Amino acid sequence: MILDLIPAPYRLLAGAAAVVAITASVWLAGDRHGLAKGRAETAVVQARWDTERAAEFAAAASASESARAEEQRRQSATQEIAHEAQVMQDRARRDAVAVTGAADGLRQRAAAVAAACRGGPSVNPTAAAGSTPATDSGAVLIDVLSRVVVVAGQLAIVADQRGGAGAACERAYTALTAP
Repeated sequence: MILDLIPAPYRLLAGAAAVVAITASVWLAGDRHGLAKGRAETAVVQARWDTERAAEFAAAASASESARAEEQRRQSATQEIAHEAQVMQDRARRDAVAVTGAADGLRQRAAAVAAACRGGPSVNPTAAAGSTPATDSGAVLIDVLSRVVVVAGQLAIVADQRGGAGAACERAYTALTAP
């Protein structure tokens, strides 16, 4: 046969070369197949990744929009409450002015009553020996009434301010914590 003509070491070398060539071609074919399969898997994974990221971005945008809307709702509620509190404070100031006018009228009436008291007979017209004469009872009435009216007016103003501020604070808290 024809192979007998080729010396044995060359046949062995040719056989080894054939084994190496077959192994290399199989390896290269497998590598190409693996590379193509890897690229296909990478494309699938990348597509899934892109889809998930798009969904996450959409969810984040939706959450951001709802948070912004809630913040705007709370801000407008707080502004409304602040406006109402300002209106209440203005009303309290107007009421304080009206009360001051009424207090002036009350003082005038008390002065008239005190003047009437001065003209009447006195039980003890003279002071005891060694003491100062008693003050006019009408003057004492006017003094006490004036002090009471001033202090009551101040307390009413403070009570109105604190009451309005407390009510506004409660409404603001409710507006901020309400869902």
